[in-house]
Amino acid sequence: MADDIKVLVVDDTPSARRALRAHLSRPGYEVFEVASGSEALEFLETQIPDVILLDVMMPEMDGFETCTKIKADPRFEPVPVVMCTALNSQSDRNEGLAAGADEFLTKPVNGTELRLRVRALAKVKAYHDLLANVLPHAIARRLREEAGTVADHVSNATILFSDIRGFVTFSQGREASEVVRILNAIFTGFDERTKRLGLEKIKTIGDAYMVAGGLGGDEDKGDAVRRMVTLALELFEVIDEVCDTYGVTLGLRVGIHSGDLISGVIGTTRLAFDVWGDTVNVASRMESHGLEGHIQLSKSAYARVEGLFPFEARGEVAIKGRGNMETFILKAR
Repeated sequence: MADDIKVLVVDDTPSARRALRAHLSRPGYEVFEVASGSEALEFLETQIPDVILLDVMMPEMDGFETCTKIKADPRFEPVPVVMCTALNSQSDRNEGLAAGADEFLTKPVNGTELRLRVRALAKVKAYHDLLANVLPHAIARRLREEAGTVADHVSNATILFSDIRGFVTFSQGREASEVVRILNAIFTGFDERTKRLGLEKIKTIGDAYMVAGGLGGDEDKGDAVRRMVTLALELFEVIDEVCDTYGVTLGLRVGIHSGDLISGVIGTTRLAFDVWGDTVNVASRMESHGLEGHIQLSKSAYARVEGLFPFEARGEVAIKGRGNMETFILKAR
């Protein structure tokens, strides 16, 4: 079942695996079994469980080494690991904690305690999964591990703004459910392409869409602009697909700018990752002072992708708050 807690049992002893499965053989659990640490790592490449029950004493790769490898991978690090062992010394527990273990159970395992621990840890993972859906992965990880404010100065980041043209006119006189259904189809398509290109959706503002790239300190800033322009072209494809599917007429306008900014997490009841600074304002102006059906770049963004796309110099454009700025445009269709 979709809502079942998925548990991966890792133990080289068949009888031990059978015992753990027996404790979890009731509604609400889905149990998977592997016999070694290497098989566990292979399993994680295909699907990610909610909790891992990991034996310590295994040949070739013991539980400590397996746990270390699991927690070292950003994809699997949020998965809770419960070390199951007959060893009960403090040094063994310390080694498990150093490897990243979240809990310990002493063999023979008590069934009631096992189920209580698994359910509690599954709730923790669900919270982390939710956090990862609303925040960039690196930020969600920092919030788990660090106390205090998350705030960074980012050099040479890239910001994209897009605005759906004709949406206000389209939405007038239509049922709310139809408007939301079409807007959801558009933004779902935008989200999928943003994620695939390794960029960060920041937020939607009405029918506008905001994306950031180059936020990582070790990220190739020029490649972030290339991926952002690629995304912009694909956003127009999404608009065309939605228009064809639903028989509506909508346009798009996109603006991109690169520069320094500040990023961070704000709020206490509803956390939000956001970016601030002149770079954000200029990117917004690149969109609002752009042309429908086109992607407009500032000179700083264009310099990083010059020659990679067929841009045309638009010349100087009067940008509110900045005066005349040299811009470049790419026709999306």
